[in-house]
Amino acid sequence: TSLNKKKYKRLSYSKLDQSMSKLLAWGLVILILADCHAPSTEQAPLKVDNRLLLAAGELSHQSIILQCRFNQTDTLVDLDLAGISAQGYFEIATDSVFKEPLQTEILDATSNNDYIIRKLISGLKPAQKYYYRTIALVQGTGDYLSSHTGSFTTLPEPANSSSVSFITSTGFNYEKFYGIDKPATEVASEQDQLLGFEAFEAVNNLKPDFFVANGDVVYYDKPGNEDSEYYAKTKTQMQAKWHRYFAMPRNRDMMLKVPVFYQKDDHDYRFNDCDTTDQKKELPTHQDGMAVFREELPVVDLEDPDDKTYRTVRAGKLLQVWFVEGRDYRSPNLME
Repeated sequence: TSLNKKKYKRLSYSKLDQSMSKLLAWGLVILILADCHAPSTEQAPLKVDNRLLLAAGELSHQSIILQCRFNQTDTLVDLDLAGISAQGYFEIATDSVFKEPLQTEILDATSNNDYIIRKLISGLKPAQKYYYRTIALVQGTGDYLSSHTGSFTTLPEPANSSSVSFITSTGFNYEKFYGIDKPATEVASEQDQLLGFEAFEAVNNLKPDFFVANGDVVYYDKPGNEDSEYYAKTKTQMQAKWHRYFAMPRNRDMMLKVPVFYQKDDHDYRFNDCDTTDQKKELPTHQDGMAVFREELPVVDLEDPDDKTYRTVRAGKLLQVWFVEGRDYRSPNLME
């Protein structure tokens, strides 16, 4: 869907579910769009709220997928980030102050999509730097909130011989890094546990055009004890793994500046050396393994249910990258 230059004049109320009503009774601040006018560029700068968590993926010479999750807090509580029902929209501009931003339509963040809004943005110019953010409103105050500002540069068009740089990595073992998996023999320092994986800071410093998270980004089957509350068997436990991954400050900072292509392997699909069958284990299921990957990451267009997780991208004249899908269509490991 191309960007729409129309300023959306009125936004609709979103409905709070029962749990949100309880939160209101506790006096917590809730992010939700109300019936109001879109903010004027002449107003004071929007307040930036850390609970609006941005990500961008599937960069091309003319498009990108933008994503934002609405969280109740900006830090982990019991090793998870609870979401909140809300509405929001994306703004994108070629200047960092959004003097003449283009806006998407209003998007709903609900429990059905793990409080995530996502939009495929097309019609962009090749080799152009863009800035983007998510806008929301605080209920009852009329005050707009903004996410932090993210940025990216579209890839050169296929006939262009400009250089392109990217970084790839695999195997992001959160449980080992934080000492959740026992025996805890490779635990990160106290400082690194506060900030997250050091590699994300290195990626940021190198300023690549994009980053490839090449599978095993989270480990559903860690820690090794299957009875642990952090071993993921249910969809809710699987989602929590991604919440922890995205909550790391170094990861948040990297995602604001570097678009990411995500692939899944065995551990972030089901478990070690898994296939689509239940011959080895039943949980997590094949269906949940596919669904959670599509839900949590800016890989597929939510408006296209047939959008595939295997794809290719052309990055100028000299580079083309293929991303295969090695799990969803896998033959049984124990074939005769």
